[in-house]
Amino acid sequence: MKSRVTQSHIARAAGVHNTTVSLALRNSPAIPEATRKRIQSIAQELGYAPDPALQALIAYRKGCAPDRREDTLAYVTHWYSKHGWEQEPGQASYFAGAQRKAAQCGYRLEHFDLGDPELSPRRLSHILFHRGITGILFAAFRHDCTAIPDFDWGLFSSVAIGCFPQTPSIHRVMENQRAIMRQAMRRLAGAGYRRIGLVLASEYDRQADGAWSASFLAEQMRIPSGMLVPPFCFEQEQSMQRQHVGPAGTLRLDVALARWIEEHAPEVVISVAPGATDHLARLSAGVFHEVSWVDLMEGTGSSKAPLYRNICERVGEVAIETLADQLQQNVRGIQDIAKIMLLETGLADSDLESASLAAWQWSPERMQAVP
Repeated sequence: MKSRVTQSHIARAAGVHNTTVSLALRNSPAIPEATRKRIQSIAQELGYAPDPALQALIAYRKGCAPDRREDTLAYVTHWYSKHGWEQEPGQASYFAGAQRKAAQCGYRLEHFDLGDPELSPRRLSHILFHRGITGILFAAFRHDCTAIPDFDWGLFSSVAIGCFPQTPSIHRVMENQRAIMRQAMRRLAGAGYRRIGLVLASEYDRQADGAWSASFLAEQMRIPSGMLVPPFCFEQEQSMQRQHVGPAGTLRLDVALARWIEEHAPEVVISVAPGATDHLARLSAGVFHEVSWVDLMEGTGSSKAPLYRNICERVGEVAIETLADQLQQNVRGIQDIAKIMLLETGLADSDLESASLAAWQWSPERMQAVP
């Protein structure tokens, strides 16, 4: 039986100390790049492979040992205002999950706002480098912030939450909006609904790079054409109280929503917008007839199951896990192939038991009386 190739074998072949081999195999910047590549090449030629049992033991002992050091990770945002992202349910949940996992791993998160006109990407990279911060989590980027120019990527390990910035191509973690919408549509269709509508905040769709609307429209191809309901998309600021702009001019959102329901008569409405359920409830004074809803942002009914927020918190946790893994392996800069991790969760029956929650009586004559 062939004996296992150890780091000692590699050290003898390379003419270096065991410690140098260990650092080189972990991509430590303490070893010159040329030396790292030479040692890694020798290890590959010799057929070296890490001992998984030994790695598990090291990880176990490291996890049991108290960590008295607390390093800092940068949480870099570029939202419409410095702290505006904290008011968005999904963005706030990303941060909550990331902060919790960072603390468990012995890190603290520090927020940096790239929207600050005095903080250019180049200046930020200088600040982080001189402070010894080598791990960056990019989150809460506006959909129009597609790139980060003049940033010294080679100095840092980095992970992004969500679709933006789109370049450069770095590892990113996000919820699988397409799968969530697909699952909701198919479960509702399986429950007997045919006219399925969608109330969608346009900003949420843009932040998901069109994933919500794309999945909804794709699933509509499975429904008979006579049953199709066009999505109701609206612009928003902090809530659903903003005016809705349509082809006929500016209408109050609740009036526009009521007219959309009157025209297309959906049997059930899927909402992807913060506060959508509460806004629909404003119209419950005899306006609708047997319209049910499923709120993917807030949950449905009195339980308000935080389906979307729970998965967003897990996105934040996985992003930190991915970043910590890069830091431990001393992986810096832009990788040849970036990983995209899509997280999804199953919809519980309680999330779709909405038919008895919103059985509203339709009364066309009361349309003008909508407050």
